[in-house]
Amino acid sequence: MTSKLTIDGSGRSYSGWTSVSVTRGIESFASTFSVSLSHVVGDVATIPRMGELVAIRFDGELIITGHIERVATTYSADGVGVTVAGRSRTGDLVDCSADLTSFRQRNIEFIAANLAFPFGIRVDLNELPADQIQALRDNPFPRFRAQRGETVYDAFRRLAKARNVVFQDTPAGDVRLTTAGAAGDAAEALVVGQNIIRAMGSFDLSGRFSTYTTKSQRLLDESVDVDVRYEAQDAEIQRFRPLLIIGERGFTRAAATSRVFWEAATRAGNSITARYTLGSWRQSDGTLWRPNQVVRVRDPYVGWDDAPMLVVDVNYRLDGSEGEKVELSLQPQAAFEIWDPPKRPRVVRKRVRPTNVFEAADVLARQRLERKQRLAKLRSEVVP
Repeated sequence: MTSKLTIDGSGRSYSGWTSVSVTRGIESFASTFSVSLSHVVGDVATIPRMGELVAIRFDGELIITGHIERVATTYSADGVGVTVAGRSRTGDLVDCSADLTSFRQRNIEFIAANLAFPFGIRVDLNELPADQIQALRDNPFPRFRAQRGETVYDAFRRLAKARNVVFQDTPAGDVRLTTAGAAGDAAEALVVGQNIIRAMGSFDLSGRFSTYTTKSQRLLDESVDVDVRYEAQDAEIQRFRPLLIIGERGFTRAAATSRVFWEAATRAGNSITARYTLGSWRQSDGTLWRPNQVVRVRDPYVGWDDAPMLVVDVNYRLDGSEGEKVELSLQPQAAFEIWDPPKRPRVVRKRVRPTNVFEAADVLARQRLERKQRLAKLRSEVVP
């Protein structure tokens, strides 16, 4: 094989590997690796140790940095076989409880960096465009605190959902804030009969519905509760399959609209999955295949004609029998995006202070009339 793979541990390099598998994705948060090694009988010093930090490189390019969490050893008179497996350094954030520090008027970058700091893990926003980075830094949380028993990763998920971003690990084992498709377009398309060795498509409609409805109570004034109700439809589901989503703490108009469209788009995206096996870890321009890239697919067997798909997972494999292979898991980009409705302009009403009891009665009458008009308008906007 022309490609060179190196596995470096604590001050030493491991050779004699027989197979390597590394999986990185935008959902796992902690990339995984598995390496099988062969040793000479009696050469105990070169067996990898539990908890050891290793870095796997391909042609000098870093693929993953993580800790060995499992070691399996087999031996006979002919030799010793060792299989080690582990996760990215961010695996500690998935497992461990978050600090209960309370943050006030701090942005997502500051909060995430402080939660990850005790683990020696950094947080960066470098993959996002400059305007989005500035927008995140200028949009602080009024108050944020990890819940008791909550892991750091679970706290990150709450932060990410509130700001429409995704947390992903880096090859160095740090954390990156990104959005779906932010890694850019792939250098080549996937085309049947050209660069695809194997493929598998899966389509599952069991989790999709014809109509999605969000419903909650919104207080119009002290005496009137009005249903906040929004609806989205999935045109591909022809039979009657409704889903009602109840807001536990109440929905604003924007939140109700965002939630119902997000639910419809996410379920539609998750119903479509395809896996493609290619013969090289690298694309036509020499760069590695990466998760969160957008790749064009021309595959008549699944009905895609130059369809843009998001690379959700990348599995790099290298062994003596099959050589170098990469498996890409693809889904529609909409499955990882949050629909953000446009904000309505805020209407400021001037309060009129009456000077006597007759003016006060007129003011109250006008206010009651305005409330009735707002109620009628709101009900007219509700989907029946």
